[in-house]
Amino acid sequence: MIATYFTGNLVCAEQWFEEKKFNSDQVRLFELDVTNTAECAERLPILLEEEGTIDIVVNNAGITRDGLFKKMAAENWHAVIDTNLNSLFNVTQPCLLPCVKKAAAALSTFPPSTA
Repeated sequence: MIATYFTGNLVCAEQWFEEKKFNSDQVRLFELDVTNTAECAERLPILLEEEGTIDIVVNNAGITRDGLFKKMAAENWHAVIDTNLNSLFNVTQPCLLPCVKKAAAALSTFPPSTA
């Protein structure tokens, strides 16, 4: 399994890894900004090449920037849309063709708990 974590959040990812009692044979932590289309397009094909195959892609990124809509800053709006929606495209698109070629792979989207 490969678990992505947001750029700069290695400590949080490692805590999750240890809490779940994973080992490096079970889970690979992979730093990736899922809101960055260019980064995903560049790094995910490399990951596919390194791993050889990806059987399942689970999209579950989500953030909350609560506030009244009339007072919400555009920056917060874009952060939510980029993380909760655009990340679906950014992660799935580079993985789609290899998964389709495999014919046994699955792409799953789970709404984040913040939605």
